[in-house]
Amino acid sequence: MVGKTKLRPFSIIASEYNRLRKEQIKTYCVLGIFTQYALRITHHATMSEYIDIETELSDDATTMHLYTNLPLAEEGVETYTSLEKMEEGSPVAQALSVVEGIETLVIDGRNLTLTRSPATDWYAIVADISAALKDFFL
Repeated sequence: MVGKTKLRPFSIIASEYNRLRKEQIKTYCVLGIFTQYALRITHHATMSEYIDIETELSDDATTMHLYTNLPLAEEGVETYTSLEKMEEGSPVAQALSVVEGIETLVIDGRNLTLTRSPATDWYAIVADISAALKDFFL
C-alpha cells in the first residue's frame, strides 16, 4: 500500500497560515520596514486574479494607508467615522466592519485610509483586513 497522508481540516491549515502571516507582519513592524510589507493573496484556482495590498504608515503612526490592485469603491469616496456607519455602508465597508480596532475608514477607489484604536496593534488590523478582503473577493 502506498503511504496514506492524513488530511488536515482546512480550518486548521487556515488558522496556521493566519498565525504565521501575523507573525511575519509583526516581524516587519519590529524591524521598522512595515511600510514595505506587501501581501499577495491568491484566490481559488477558478479565479486568476489576486489581491495585492501594500501598506504605508503615516509619520506620526496614527494613520495607515492600504493600496490594492482591485477596486474597493464603485463611486466616489466613502467615509465612515464609526462602526455603526460601516455596518450600514457599502459591501466592502460591511466586510471590514468585523475588523477590531478600526476607528475611521475612508475607501477611495482602490485605496483604504484608516485610523485605529490605540489599544490595537497595526499588524493585527492589517492581517484582519487582508483576511476580510480575501473573503470578500472569493
